[in-house]
Amino acid sequence: MIYALELLFDNQSTNFIMSLRSLLREQGLRKTCRQDPEYPHLSLYVWESLDPKTITPTLAQIAGSPDQGVPGLKDIILDTMDSFTGPLFVLYMAPRHNLKLFRLHDQWLNALMDTVSSILPTYLPSAWVPHVTLAENLTSKNLGRAENIASWDGPVIASLSDLILVEVQPPARRIVEYYPLVCLHPEQHVWFRFNEALVTKQYFEAHEILEELWRQSHDSKVQTAIWIAAVFTHWSRKRQEGALKIVNKILQSPSRYPDSLRTTLQAWRLLLYSRRPMPDIRAFERMVLIRWARSSTYSP
Repeated sequence: MIYALELLFDNQSTNFIMSLRSLLREQGLRKTCRQDPEYPHLSLYVWESLDPKTITPTLAQIAGSPDQGVPGLKDIILDTMDSFTGPLFVLYMAPRHNLKLFRLHDQWLNALMDTVSSILPTYLPSAWVPHVTLAENLTSKNLGRAENIASWDGPVIASLSDLILVEVQPPARRIVEYYPLVCLHPEQHVWFRFNEALVTKQYFEAHEILEELWRQSHDSKVQTAIWIAAVFTHWSRKRQEGALKIVNKILQSPSRYPDSLRTTLQAWRLLLYSRRPMPDIRAFERMVLIRWARSSTYSP
């Protein structure tokens, strides 16, 4: 199974890049990915084979430690368009040369040294080309069209915000691990702790972690994250009625949750109605919730 470790960006730059991709998709130059949507990202490493359990402790440490190099990097500047050549072409946004980014790549690879043998050669330090893919599998004729459609004015300053481990089985993707980067903003530490509490099924603790942030901001998005933690607190204690009441309250106010969580919330409601076992919160669901909720409390 192929796995990739990817860095995600702040919501503003993410939305801009996704708008370029949408233009390409409308012209038949980009396909829709099945399963978890493909967020704009920088791929750090791609493994031909990997047991995710062997690296998740290291990834949690990398994402959560101020000593791992992210604070000195923070932003990358996407200011050019380029392509990889081959039988077919890949069109991508290229970041301005940034020595800190290459140092980060080296530093994290050293932390993951036991996995180096299965990393695709193009993702090793001697060959790595950092890029954000816009479209792939393009013919030479379509490449020119895609370049014209996806052109943009001015640099895009993208702040690094999250780290994800993705299982890739083209054309499908599945996010198997998600880590907010803790050290880009003081409130990131709150969301990092909230995510860790959900991962370890400490749902009441997850609820409590966000209470102070809620008292400071009184933001509805933060409150929704608290309610979701409360759903799982009740559910884990076999209080299905209380959990169902909260899920229904969230669903009755569409502005209180992102569209990408609607199907998940509806599935939880059906499970609660039928008194089925409580599911784990998937990495993708945690990522959507946290990226959406924290966008109201600060702008990275």
